[in-house]
Amino acid sequence: MHRSMPVLLAGAGISLFLIVGLAFLLKSQEKAETVTLPVGRPETTHPQAEIARPLPSGARQGELADPSAEQLLSEFWGTRWETLRPALIEQGVDLSAGHKVLPWAEAKPKINAEFARSLVSHLGGMREACLQWPDKELTSLWLVECFKLQTAPTDYDVAQIDMLCVEGNYHLTQLTDEYLTGVDSAVNRALAEEKYKKYPIVSPPEDSISSNLFAGACAFGGWAVTLLLPTAEYQDLANLRSQIDAARIERNKLIRQYLKGK
Repeated sequence: MHRSMPVLLAGAGISLFLIVGLAFLLKSQEKAETVTLPVGRPETTHPQAEIARPLPSGARQGELADPSAEQLLSEFWGTRWETLRPALIEQGVDLSAGHKVLPWAEAKPKINAEFARSLVSHLGGMREACLQWPDKELTSLWLVECFKLQTAPTDYDVAQIDMLCVEGNYHLTQLTDEYLTGVDSAVNRALAEEKYKKYPIVSPPEDSISSNLFAGACAFGGWAVTLLLPTAEYQDLANLRSQIDAARIERNKLIRQYLKGK
């Protein structure tokens, strides 16, 4: 799936958004059951080592005398800068503004801590996307909204559907727990091994994005950072996610079959 993505601009404070592979609420057709929204950034033409190269030397080590974004980015991107410059201007980046970029050693602990802090709540969002089932109790209104029903099921029908889905939901929950445990471990391992992309001031705009099981972005101290779990590199987790989607589809088939017989 390909989408354009806004540029992440790093400011003095810390900001973070995590975007995981979410699933829309149930659709009327099985093929539209799950819509993955991967957000990430494709590999650039320069190696990762280039991203970590020293920033411009315009002041004492560990401190920048607020050079302009133009100066910082042109030295960082080198020959690629002339290609990126028009795109950043179109995104509204002020290239004349001065920027102070902290040494990476100072910014890294804050960025890692923010990723880890926010991960818990976003794993909760991923759980909702996998299960697509009410947190408390199944209701007639929930069934109407999710299955686009013209007539609301009776309380008896709701109870019958709930019982019909007990086994399927149990299996789905087990798969989801295993999947989220794997994602949690993979993200924390990626943080520990610094497996993310980091850019001074702003991340580059991209024309398209690749499929990711998890994608996050954080901005702090003049750095823009993205962390991805590419589907292609985490096939065990990708297979689990496929099993989750298949189990949910089967559960929903049971519901539709019951409603069709009414």
